[in-house]
Order: sequence, then structure tokens, then C-alpha cells
Amino acid sequence: MTPEVLAYWLAGICPPAVTWILNMTLRGRAALLSSAADSALLFLVFDGTAAISIRDLVCNTPNEAVRALLPPVVPALIFVSMAIWMIIVRWLEPRMTAGDKTAQGRFHQILCFLTMWWLVIFNAYGHYFLFAKAFHVA
Repeated sequence: MTPEVLAYWLAGICPPAVTWILNMTLRGRAALLSSAADSALLFLVFDGTAAISIRDLVCNTPNEAVRALLPPVVPALIFVSMAIWMIIVRWLEPRMTAGDKTAQGRFHQILCFLTMWWLVIFNAYGHYFLFAKAFHVA
């Protein structure tokens, strides 16, 4: 097995496996309740994989300015994605799934739901801007 093949498998298998185990350990049965947390976890896995294989990512980046920007930014994205995931899992999701049936409780649940998805969309747009749009800036 060559070092390149080993790096490929480690970058492709380890981050998803570790985050899946972390997700199930921290959330348990609640892991099945919210797709917003799963979407945030997807970005966390992507950022971890991009950080592990940053050399390949930088080599395939056509824009010189973005190529210089990626090595320090991609590891920082891990912390942003993890913070978003933790906010959703630890504060917003439990409040959204609380059993309060009053009008104020319903409003609170809707607000938590919208905040969760706003955080995911914010993270998605940041990734889109960095990895898709910025690659094509002249």
C-alpha cells in the first residue's frame, strides 16, 4: 500500500467514522430527530477531510489568491462547523423538541427550528463562496 493510497483511505474513512461515533455518543437516540444537526455534521466531515487532504485541494485550485488562502482557512472551518453543530445539538435541538404545548412554547420551537437551519444555510453559503465561487474569481 502506497502512502498516497493510505492517505486517501484515511481522509475518506476516518473523519466520517469518527464524527458518526461522536454524533451517536453525544446525541444517542436524539440523533434521529433533526436533519439540521446532520447537515451541520456533514460540513464538519467535509472540513475535516479537506484539512487532511489540503495538499491535494491546493494543487487543484486554479485561482492563485484562493490557493494561498486555503491552508489557513480550511482548518479554521473545522472549528466553525463544529461550533455550529454543537450549538444545534446542545442548545437548539433540545429546546425545539421540548414538550411545551403552549403558544409561547410553539413559537419558541419554531424559532429554534429556524435558527438551526439559518446556521446550516450560513455555513453552506460560506462553503459555497469559498470552494465554488472563489475558485472562479479572475
